[in-house]
Amino acid sequence: MPVSQIFQGVTTAPCRDFVARCIIKSNPEIVYMPCAGRFGSAQAYINHGGAPEKLMTSDICLFSSMLGYLFDSKKSIVDLGIKNVSPIQPKGSKEIEIVSAVMLAIKYGQIAGTTQYGMNLRNEILHNKDAYLDSIAEKISALLEKMGGCTYDIEDLWDVIRVAKDNEKACLFINVPTYKGGYEKMFSNSGISWDEP
Repeated sequence: MPVSQIFQGVTTAPCRDFVARCIIKSNPEIVYMPCAGRFGSAQAYINHGGAPEKLMTSDICLFSSMLGYLFDSKKSIVDLGIKNVSPIQPKGSKEIEIVSAVMLAIKYGQIAGTTQYGMNLRNEILHNKDAYLDSIAEKISALLEKMGGCTYDIEDLWDVIRVAKDNEKACLFINVPTYKGGYEKMFSNSGISWDEP
């Protein structure tokens, strides 16, 4: 499928694995991971034997919040207040179908329709959107199997630091985005809005 990844801010696998091994070795009671992004570091922690129920993840963007709300059984996608006026709509009313449609709409919005290549790619997505939606839902389902049970909150990094900094039994891993305007570029022209924090 020609659609590249939606969320571009990803730490490399060797770095994620190194951090995960360090966290596992220190065996904290709670693992705080603000700036969760697409949960690469959290996945690495779980892949190395970490317990999802110890994970306290957070972020402030829609992409991460949709995934986090799926992973956290106490949350509901409805509470994000998502409005989708894009040409890509969910196949049904299940939370995973709503999230899949929003993610594809975000990717669709990132593709410039000002070049022939961009127009062709956008047409391809619209023409085969059901297959894309199924593929995204399948990937999210696999991720949910791993990440289910962790806690997620829409929370500012500085608030997480204030809570975690004095807890000697906690681990705080911060991997902040380093590309200027990344979130703005990611969500522009998508036809998606939500109850932004």
